[in-house]
Amino acid sequence: FFVHGLAGNLTHWVHVAPKFVGDYRVVGIDLYGCGESERRRDRYSIDMYAKQVLALMDLLEIERATMIGHSLGGMVLTDLILAHPHRVDCAVMVNPAGFLDIPRLVQGLGRLVLRRRLLNLLLPRLWKLVLANVFYTDNEYTRHFVQVQEQSYDPKTDIFDVTTVMTDLRYEVLRRNYLTLLPQISVPVHVIWGEEDRLVPAAELRRAALLLPDATLRELPNVGHMPIIEVPEEVVAFLRGALAIRARAA
Repeated sequence: FFVHGLAGNLTHWVHVAPKFVGDYRVVGIDLYGCGESERRRDRYSIDMYAKQVLALMDLLEIERATMIGHSLGGMVLTDLILAHPHRVDCAVMVNPAGFLDIPRLVQGLGRLVLRRRLLNLLLPRLWKLVLANVFYTDNEYTRHFVQVQEQSYDPKTDIFDVTTVMTDLRYEVLRRNYLTLLPQISVPVHVIWGEEDRLVPAAELRRAALLLPDATLRELPNVGHMPIIEVPEEVVAFLRGALAIRARAA
């Protein structure tokens, strides 16, 4: 079960999720306000997204699943695991958000920047610069990703959806962290991240991951915030390892 990150959609898993079709039942989700999912009138929140994932599992009659989340998706899955551990066989977190305590000064700056009017003005002009800080590796995958965004991005509609989600979630993304709760997680967790992540620093993830009672860890050198795009083969291999561990424990 694949859950994407902030301002993303399920197509971000294009180089990862299809590798498991045939061997496993593969499910991806567009969180509310993203991709092809409905645009809600009520405020987006981590709790809303966790309930959306559970609702889709119920609709598809999936009692338990291996959950894979990137960035914000990792935050959503952490929330879900803490509240409903019986629904999760194991979790794979890719550069997860919510695993660090963001300094108050950075929180304040973030609240100033993450405002709808300002984002509506800046993002159409600066989105390539934003991606430059998300990616560390320049390769065929990252170049193709940028090209696809250029071809499919509609500034008249897409920008409103992105900025709405970002502004609604800004307080939770900036303030909420699960550091004190990580030792309570009772399901196996596998964490993989890029050493050069500028959004969720690797040093913070190293410290946080050690708080997990049952965890497998992998740090990828020369990789940024989106290993699922930059080095998908590494993520696929790590996920296969997590599934093999789950199978042996069953």
